[in-house]
Order: sequence, then C-alpha cells, then structure tokens
Amino acid sequence: MLSWLISIALVLGGCALAAWGMRIFRRRSRAAAVRIKGHAPNRKAIDVAVRLTCDAVAPGGLRPGRDYRGVGHMVIAGSRFALATDQGRVLEISEALPGQVRAPGPRMLIVEGSHPSGRARVRVELVVDEEQAWAAEIEALM
Repeated sequence: MLSWLISIALVLGGCALAAWGMRIFRRRSRAAAVRIKGHAPNRKAIDVAVRLTCDAVAPGGLRPGRDYRGVGHMVIAGSRFALATDQGRVLEISEALPGQVRAPGPRMLIVEGSHPSGRARVRVELVVDEEQAWAAEIEALM
C-alpha cells in the first residue's frame, strides 16, 4: 500500500513540476516577444488580464470569431507599443501601424490595431492599472 501512495505522490509531484515549468516558460516567452531592440521600455505591464479577438486568421493560431483569454505582457518602448500573449506578439501600434485606444472604465483599456503580420485587425480588452496614462501614451504614438 505504501508503494502505491509513493507512486501517486511522485506522479502528482511530476505533473505539478511540469505545470510550473511551462508557466515559467510562457512568461519568459511573452517577455521576449515584447522586447524591442535598441529601446529601453518607457512603460511596461506584466501579467495583465487579456481578452483578444481578431477578424481574420493570423499567426499564433488566431482564428476569427473566437475569444482568447489569458495573460499578457505589454510595453511601450521608443515610439512603439507591443502586446504579447501565449499566441506570441499579437498587437503592435506605432506611427506606421496606427490603431485606436480608449479607457471606458476603471482599470479597463481597449486597444484596436493591426497584428504585426498585417494579416488581421485585433481588438484587445485589458485590465490594467493607470488605464488613463496608458491610453494617453499609446495615443501619443500615433
């Protein structure tokens, strides 16, 4: 009986360790996706709640008509805004890739713009602190 309990504990511990490792991997992947070469971040937010929709098929497995929920990293560096989720870099706003931004309520930010591939328009709803400051800085980039 003891060997069964030890076996079950080892399997559950291994699963928990694998889940923890994947969580760390995804977090580092999101951080790498928003890194903009040659520019230090002016403003960044880590692990913000994200709800994403797009209007066409885009890289990263994005399909139209589906809601993607999860966490994301966002950064403003130089003259660009970038947002990455587990699907990779999903939104980029700059002078060359304009978008729309609004803060309709407390801690809520809605950003619409182009996927970095240019294949789809993306709408992102974010839960972030200082939403008015984020909206003003993103608006200034366009």
